[in-house]
Formats: sequence, structure tokens, C-alpha cells
Amino acid sequence: MKDPPDDVSDGEVLSRILKDIRRLRGQTAQETAARMNMSLRTYERFEAGGTRLNQDYLHRFARATDSDANGILLAIVVRAPDFAIDGADNQLATVLTSGMSRFVRTQGSAIALARGTCSRSPARCSAPSPARSRRPAWPDPSSPRVRPTSPPRAPVPAADAGRRRI
Repeated sequence: MKDPPDDVSDGEVLSRILKDIRRLRGQTAQETAARMNMSLRTYERFEAGGTRLNQDYLHRFARATDSDANGILLAIVVRAPDFAIDGADNQLATVLTSGMSRFVRTQGSAIALARGTCSRSPARCSAPSPARSRRPAWPDPSSPRVRPTSPPRAPVPAADAGRRRI
């Protein structure tokens, strides 16, 4: 599919993403609304992009359709709806977000120094920000790594592997 032109609103991009993912999962609007624990009318407004972006609804949609909320948000920002659809199963945007979060926690103010463009005073650029100094570094080098586990995903039948429903 072609990416939307720049003059298309974020609501229209979101609407396309939500409809495409819902259809990819073979769900009706009524089924998705029920899985999100909301009325059909509220869901229809959300899917139509007729309301402001509501992160609670977005996360509920992602759970209801087994997709990636971070992928949907990133697809809106970069104006690439297919990114959300292509990443719905592999959770790529969530993996990227987790990696970025870890990078920010470990690098702190050094990120601004990477290009010599720290917006704080020079004395504060070299020191970690106060908010960062209160948080422990993760993962703690002295503790063993513990990764959360998730249930394995069901394999995609070979006949459906390369096909998307529209």
C-alpha cells in the first residue's frame, strides 16, 4: 500500500491503521469493541479517527488485536501505516522502544554531548541530570540478567504466511 500524502491528518492515518489491523485479525468492529470493553459507537469513533488519540484506547486495541501499540504510534509519527501492520506480529517497535529506553537510562546527558549540542549549561552537560541520578542503572551489572518471558506465539500456517487480508 502507498503511504498517505503529507496533508492527511494523523486521525486519518490512525483510522487506516486500526481498520487494516482489525481486518488482518479477521475481527468485526463489534468483536473488537467487545474485546476492548467499550460500546460499539465509542469504538467506531475511535477507529474513524474522530477523537483525539487516546493512549488507553490504543493499548486496549493492541491487546484486543494482539498487535503492537508502539508500532501504531510510530507509524503515525513517520506516516507509514504499513509499518504498524507489518510489525503487528513481531512487536518490532516495542523492541526498538525498549532498547532506546535502556540507551537513555545508561547514557543520560551524554546523548546531548554526542554531537556537541547540549542545551543545558556546560557544567550540567557533563553531569547526569538529577532525575537520572535517583534511578538505579538497569540492568544492574552485579545482578544476573532476568528477562521477562511471554507465552510462545502460535505458528502461522504456511499457506497464510505471505498473505495479508484487506
